[in-house]
Amino acid sequence: MKERFLEDPENQIRMSQTDRILRDGSGPDEWLPTSGQCDYMGRFMAVMERYRLHHREPQWRGWQTKRQRCYTQFQ
Repeated sequence: MKERFLEDPENQIRMSQTDRILRDGSGPDEWLPTSGQCDYMGRFMAVMERYRLHHREPQWRGWQTKRQRCYTQFQ
C-alpha cells in the first residue's frame, strides 16, 4: 500500500524547489502552492480518500469549504 501511495501519479505534484522547501510535508492548512491551489486541494483530498489516510472531521470540512470557495471564485 505504501509503495502504491508513493508511486501514484495523483500524489506526485510538480512544484518549484522553493515550494518543496516551504511545504515540508505540510497539508493545505499550513501551506498552499503559489499557483494551482485549486488543483492542489482537489488532488490532496482525492489522495487522502483513495488511501483512507487519517484526518480530523473538522479539518476535512475546512478543506472542503476552501476547495469549494476556490472553484467558485475561478469559474
